[in-house]
Amino acid sequence: MIQRTYDNVGSFCTTLCIKWRFPKITGSTGPIGPIGVPLALNFSITPTQFTVVPVSCVDLVFTFVDNMTIQLRIRPRLPFTSVLVDSRRFSFSGATAAAEAHDNLTLTGDGIVASPNILTESNDFQKSWLRQQNPDTGKWSLCEYSVFGSNGSERITVWINWIFRDLELL
Repeated sequence: MIQRTYDNVGSFCTTLCIKWRFPKITGSTGPIGPIGVPLALNFSITPTQFTVVPVSCVDLVFTFVDNMTIQLRIRPRLPFTSVLVDSRRFSFSGATAAAEAHDNLTLTGDGIVASPNILTESNDFQKSWLRQQNPDTGKWSLCEYSVFGSNGSERITVWINWIFRDLELL
């Protein structure tokens, strides 16, 4: 079925409406397809800097390791809180692939080192999925994020694509 709607600024939109049936999921499924345009952030990191990228209830914290490497830590956004997460990371460096998973992990304090060695000479690419439970509402959000670095930490790009936000998963 084709549904025609108007967005909040009066522009005409045509969307394909599909009725999904999930027996254990409640709440709004949101629009069909990705939720908005992926967020892309560009930054550089020096030995005295770190960069914090907020992602709903957690922060992605990027720190300088050396001229060819940065580190990624995932921690709760608010101090003295805990956030339940599931994560899966793939790293591609040259012809080598590596993976890591965290299932039903409770993040507290400084969180976890999600990627200890992200190479920054255009030879490493990180792709990860992060599902997190909002500690206040109990609702879940899932995003896919990627990291690519070049020129010895001078050009770091992180992009985040939300799959769903604030759903009740039983």
